[in-house]
Amino acid sequence: CEYDFKYNLICSPTLNDPQIATLTKKAVAPIFGEENIITIEKMMGSEDFSEYITDTPGMMMFLGAGLTDGVNHSLHSNHLILNEDALPLGVASYVEVAMNYLRENA
Repeated sequence: CEYDFKYNLICSPTLNDPQIATLTKKAVAPIFGEENIITIEKMMGSEDFSEYITDTPGMMMFLGAGLTDGVNHSLHSNHLILNEDALPLGVASYVEVAMNYLRENA
């Protein structure tokens, strides 16, 4: 039996820049508390965000906002009820990361 396997690479892997990751953790620690910042193990999956950080250093950050019913539903699940109380924290974290980056790289 033979099979000719063809694979088309659609997205590059999402690889967080170590310096940006360090800057980000430092920026969001006062907002969330260092004990609430977790590092997620490597995972297989597809994420087109990788194309943004192929040529420009960056990182992907998750904001936990889906436990309104005590169950952690997938982001794309029709059962997810977003906890909107988390949105201001998400905005604050992105603003703080940007401000810290500008302070250190201006």
